[in-house]
Amino acid sequence: MLNFGRTRSQSRTNRSMSLGGMEYPDPKRKNNFVGKILLAATLTALCIIMLKQSPSFNTTSSFSIHEAGVTHVLVTGGAGFIGSHAALRLLRDQYRVTIVVGLFWMKAASSFLLNLMIKIFFLRQDNLSRGNIGAIKVLQELFPEPGRLQFIYADLGDPKSVNKIFSENAFDAVMHFAAVAYVGESTLDPLKYYHNITSNTLGVLEAMASHGVKTLIYSSTCATYGEPEKMPITEETLQLPINPYGKAKKMAEDIILDFHKNSDMAVMILRYFNVIGSDPEGRLGEAPRPELREHGRISGACFDAARGITPGLKVRGTDYKTTDGTCIRDYIDVTDLVDAHVKALEHAQPRKVGIYNVGTGKGSSVKEFVEACKKATGVDIKVDFLPRRPGDYAEVFSDPSKILRELNWSAQHTNLQESLQVAWRWQKAHRDGYGTSPLVMSS
Repeated sequence: MLNFGRTRSQSRTNRSMSLGGMEYPDPKRKNNFVGKILLAATLTALCIIMLKQSPSFNTTSSFSIHEAGVTHVLVTGGAGFIGSHAALRLLRDQYRVTIVVGLFWMKAASSFLLNLMIKIFFLRQDNLSRGNIGAIKVLQELFPEPGRLQFIYADLGDPKSVNKIFSENAFDAVMHFAAVAYVGESTLDPLKYYHNITSNTLGVLEAMASHGVKTLIYSSTCATYGEPEKMPITEETLQLPINPYGKAKKMAEDIILDFHKNSDMAVMILRYFNVIGSDPEGRLGEAPRPELREHGRISGACFDAARGITPGLKVRGTDYKTTDGTCIRDYIDVTDLVDAHVKALEHAQPRKVGIYNVGTGKGSSVKEFVEACKKATGVDIKVDFLPRRPGDYAEVFSDPSKILRELNWSAQHTNLQESLQVAWRWQKAHRDGYGTSPLVMSS
């Protein structure tokens, strides 16, 4: 019989609970350990019940077989800003999509289970995610049909987990977005970047080779070029990265290119520039974790200042050799960027490599960007000018003529203020981001 009683002589501070002859410490003093165990057991049982009630339980998944006329794309980093927009576009174009996420233990969750786990488990979860569970919810609600979209938990740094994903699914192509991607942070924690970008890309490539996945679309960066003496940057510009982020991406590119010399894989490498904007229909946006805002994109910093989240905007570096002393960058709208990825997928050919710059072909200074942001938001943002940030370079903008010539792609959303207005609408409508905790991705 369970004894939950206590005698009056029992000390309050030494009180314990007897359960089947075992002594458990007071849950108030042990962070409610027993409650967490019971919660995990309950959720596990609930998952089993729900899956057994599913008509697809114990049947062959459509994701595990190759189907004529259907292209199955693995999108790593699909809960992140760019990856989620790419997944949205692929789904809209009738691709079958698998997104690698850290969604607890579930391989594919029903809407009921997904919402339940968000409410119960993720509300207080602290992790190193760069993606958002809310983006996944949006995609699931837009494309609920069976065989269209699934989410798989995996740490891309764990070869066994990655191999399991590929062994249980029939992928036709991989779009590899998953990566930490902040220049400033990379100078502070370079090992994280070499592990997360270079090592994880090697793991994905090895799994593709082992399981016969023949197409790779690799998300790279203009940071691999460093600070060239001549503008604009072409694909033949010498790659001399000056920060760990750019170096890690270049190492990953080198691994891919070396592997391809003795492979029939179709490879497309997209080196894109500074990404802004959001989904024009307002379904997805950018919602970085608060602690990453200092390292994040300038658009996010502008919006934070416009919303009063921060007291103002910090512009780092006013003594560069540019027209107004601030950095010059090529700003590419995320809608154009994902269009370039889809074009690359459509044009990928076995035994061939395509390397393309993805940009608008024109540069804007940081001061010009800030003025456009002020107009887009209607807020007179306070600006503080600070010393340079380590690892930054003065001027970078692309020559996109090769991707126009070979893939028939060109940027369509080239008005800086209009792209910022689209992103600002999403920011105003989602003051708490997606309203959920971040999702575990690769760390």
